[in-house]
Amino acid sequence: MPVNFEDLVHQITIRDFLRNESDYIEVLSRTQDWSKIPLLKHDNIQPSGSLVRFRGMIQDMFDPEYYLERYEVKTGDGQRMQDGKFVDFLQIEQGEEEVNFSSENNKHGERRSLFLVTIPGINNWADEGYKDPSKLPEVEKLSVNPSKRQEDGDDDETLLKRQKVIKDDQTPGETRTILSTEYLVNSPLPDRPSRACLVKIYRNFESFRLNTVIDVVGFLSVDPALDGSTEEVEEMLSPEEHIAKNPPPSLIPRLHAISTREVHQIAPFETPFNGNFPDISRDILMVLTQCLFGDQLAGRYLFAHLLSSIQSRVGMEILGKMCLNLINLPGATSGYTKSLYEILEAIVPVSYHLEMSLENLNTFQFVPKKDYNTGKLTSGILQLAPNSHLILDETCLEPGQLQGGGIEAVKSLSHLIRHQSVEADFQFYRLEYESNIPVLILGEGKSLLPSDILVPLKPDSNVMNHIAETYKAAHQFIRTRLEVIRGFLASQKVAKFDLYGDIQTTVQEDLVTMRKTFNASSEELHSLLTLSRLVGKSMGKSKLDEETWELVKNMDQERRQRMKK
Repeated sequence: MPVNFEDLVHQITIRDFLRNESDYIEVLSRTQDWSKIPLLKHDNIQPSGSLVRFRGMIQDMFDPEYYLERYEVKTGDGQRMQDGKFVDFLQIEQGEEEVNFSSENNKHGERRSLFLVTIPGINNWADEGYKDPSKLPEVEKLSVNPSKRQEDGDDDETLLKRQKVIKDDQTPGETRTILSTEYLVNSPLPDRPSRACLVKIYRNFESFRLNTVIDVVGFLSVDPALDGSTEEVEEMLSPEEHIAKNPPPSLIPRLHAISTREVHQIAPFETPFNGNFPDISRDILMVLTQCLFGDQLAGRYLFAHLLSSIQSRVGMEILGKMCLNLINLPGATSGYTKSLYEILEAIVPVSYHLEMSLENLNTFQFVPKKDYNTGKLTSGILQLAPNSHLILDETCLEPGQLQGGGIEAVKSLSHLIRHQSVEADFQFYRLEYESNIPVLILGEGKSLLPSDILVPLKPDSNVMNHIAETYKAAHQFIRTRLEVIRGFLASQKVAKFDLYGDIQTTVQEDLVTMRKTFNASSEELHSLLTLSRLVGKSMGKSKLDEETWELVKNMDQERRQRMKK
């Protein structure tokens, strides 16, 4: 009997799915819109066995887990075969049935666990499952009895998820290991807590990569017996690792995946953008210009930066990145950078405003680090999803001494900006993960970090004297245009652009002239070509033309003149 998407969404069970697994997977792969599948609700978790969806970033990946995909069960009057896929426990009647681990009919399987967190820094308007995340669920004193299991088990049984044993007593003098809620959830951004989910996948293991965003559809598993704090420690695990790998399902639900998709477009737009490109482009440029004290040059550069994204990597060259450093901004006490960030937050789906104070640099963890006591990859601020906008606010940087942690933080930020990669710290070695994180640096003076383009602000005194009113007017202006502004930025960010168009010869001749006249480096010329692509996109164009190329050359010339002053 043929299956369809509606059958899958409404009241399907694991048993039903297994009967027609290949057909249902095909239906899911063909269906473009998964919005009808209920989202996993952390504030009101659905029952085990529910078909739900979860979108998140792969923050950690665990070792393979072996299980009985199908096994023989001895019953009172014979035996039966039982499916073990998409569940965490052996499906038997306690006291009446037992698993025949030596049966030749048993089929072993392998699955992997991915630790997902909701997209770090996702803004409220872009989070389809948004609930106030400011407070994590209360799970006090997550602890585990460190004593080892005493009973002997069959060798095959050790490959499975052990049955949970809840124990209320504790040997006098015996200590318990306690892990905090924050540690278990492992949010990359400490002041913007994520929600977490432990996803078990059954196929295509090598296709998953750390820090990518995926959509998962699967069967929920939230049996309280999954909580490692209520059981004795599994063999071969330390108490810390045991509870880290078996967190409370009320805090971190399990999801047995039946289908996954990598997410490239985080913003929730159902249809391609088809608005009036020139009008919207002018509106966005006007808002950014006014928010930068009436400086249209800075506005154009910021507009281009918002569309930047890595196109490709060729050797050491990273095509498409544009780290922008805006300087001559008011100090932290003015509150200006926070006001600017609020505008950016309203129009880009994922962003994070990091105050570059000495305290933050010295104390925050910036790169992921392996904790060998628990087996977890503890997250850092730079473990972000692709196309997350990172705003570094150096107006908060006060005089003082960088300590060891601060020096490492500056090195990690510099490495991200130059190479668009993050080096995870595994203590004995470092493992590099590619990133795609547009970085905007705001400061009073030139940054201590590298950048692709430095733009000194040239404020209009009339706008500067009324900046509070300007921002209020900017919010009111974009409020009526939010959908089209967001749609324009999202569509143009991924739009194809012919960099040379019909003027390839002109561009090449001009670049040779610039190298001779300004002694421009290859990096500067590369940045100019990147800027040309992004300015063209900001104007709603699909290829570089004479008008855009002249505009970009004039922008670069004016910027150079400002830097001489």
